[in-house]
Order: sequence, then structure tokens, then C-alpha cells
Amino acid sequence: MKICLRNTCRRVRDSFACSVAAALLAGAVPAVTPAPELSTPVAPQLSLGGVTIGASVLDAVKRFGAPDILRTTDLGHEWQWVDTGGIDREILTDDNMVVREVLVARPAPMAGESPSPAVQPAEFQALAVSVDEAASVFAAAGGNVMAEPDPAIRAWSFPGGVLVADLDDGVTGRLTALDDIMARRLGYLQPPPDIIPSLYHAPVMTSDFYVPYPTAPWRDNIEGRAVVRAIIDTTGAPKDVRIAVSSGNADLDAAALESVRKSKFRSARCDDAPCTGVYYDLQDFALIQ
Repeated sequence: MKICLRNTCRRVRDSFACSVAAALLAGAVPAVTPAPELSTPVAPQLSLGGVTIGASVLDAVKRFGAPDILRTTDLGHEWQWVDTGGIDREILTDDNMVVREVLVARPAPMAGESPSPAVQPAEFQALAVSVDEAASVFAAAGGNVMAEPDPAIRAWSFPGGVLVADLDDGVTGRLTALDDIMARRLGYLQPPPDIIPSLYHAPVMTSDFYVPYPTAPWRDNIEGRAVVRAIIDTTGAPKDVRIAVSSGNADLDAAALESVRKSKFRSARCDDAPCTGVYYDLQDFALIQ
């Protein structure tokens, strides 16, 4: 028997959610609506894990395939790749798929597995090393150490961005590259006095419409993942629904579009009033015998 699985989740450490929650509790990062400049691509600058800040996330899709997990959050859209080439990658983008934040980490072993050998991001050989080794790597690359009151975090400034290392017992467990806007939101750079972000809550899918596996792909054992982009209006209705990342099969793409068009959403909220927002949905079509 063949079974359709959608939005399949594998092992993932929710590093973005944890880091954002911690920042919110500390009062450093309000949930904000994207500032106008977040919709304008900037010149590529800082890179980490093969992903360039300011570039399109579609460049990462070309290298690593469709993401394993995709979520729309109040801070942006989280694209996650699990254990791709020995590294977990988490990318935060704006509504136009411009990369604003990149996190890399060593994959957590599955139950009963031994940890795999550490794989280093090509740009910085500073993952799973001592903080002193990491400091030497970043200094050699032109990074300037930044004041950081939390002893479990180290940060370095680079042209157009900030690189942050989260420490586990003095060893770098995660590396995160931030563009200047995200670095300001997280408190690593002083925000301009004229930028006062409004309170923003992203649209939420409240009911996911199930579409049967299309007949032709099912018969031919064709699988795929598609990413759908939709504008959710103030009433919660999906508009301008389109394929952002194709599954490679027209029938699967059509099913993904139909699913989002017929799903139910709660609209985004700006300063506690309904507003238009962008939602990205990952449709994973997988067959199990």
C-alpha cells in the first residue's frame, strides 16, 4: 500500500525558535514586522555554510535541494536543512526570500547512534572547536571581537554583518551569521534612532486542506517537495498563490497549489490589527510501500 506523507519532519534542533525565545524573554527582540528595507535585496556579503547573506535562498535550494522543514514566523521565514553534507543549516529569510540569517550546527545523533565526525563550514573552520581556536579563525578572516555580556556567546563584526558563536562548555556548538538589520534586532549593533518597528504577528495556517496524491505521480512512483508562496489578506484568504520552489513535477506542483488555496489561515496582525502577510508552505509528497 502506498501512503502519502506531507510536511515530513526529521530530526531538527529548533535553534532559531530557542534563540528567538531567549531574546524575547530578555527583552532584546520584539516580534516585529519586516522593515521596508527587508524587502530590498542587498549586495552579498558574509557567507556561512555555503549560504550568502543578502542573496536569495533559492541559491541554497540549488545546492541542497528543497528544505526539510519550512516555517513562517514573526521574524521571517525559516528554511531548515537537516544533516546536509554533515551540517545542519537554518536560514531566515524575508518575504522575498532574501537571506538575513544563517545558522550552522553539527547534527544531533539519532538515538543509539554515535556522533558523526565534525564537518566544518568552508568559510570558517570554527565549528566544534575551542573558543580560542574560533577567535583565531575569525580574527584571521578580518573579524573584530564585540563586547558580549553572556559568557556562553561570542560575537565578531564583519563588513555588512555579525558572526555569533554559541558555546557549549567552551566549545563552539553553533555559528550564526546575521546581516546588519538582524544584528540590530538582536542587540549586537545599535539600531538607528529613527527605526521603531511595529508589533507584528505572522499569518498562521489554521486548517491544512488535504489533497490526494495525484494519480500519475503515484502510479509512476514520483516523489517531490514543493514550496508554495501565498499572500494572506486581512480576512485570512490566500491570494496570489504560486510555486516558489518546484517539486519537478507539474502534477505535484498543482496539488500543492490547490492545498494552499483551499487551506484556512488567520491573517497577520500589525499593532494588533489585521494586516496582509506572506506565508510559505512546504508540501512534501513521499510514497511508502
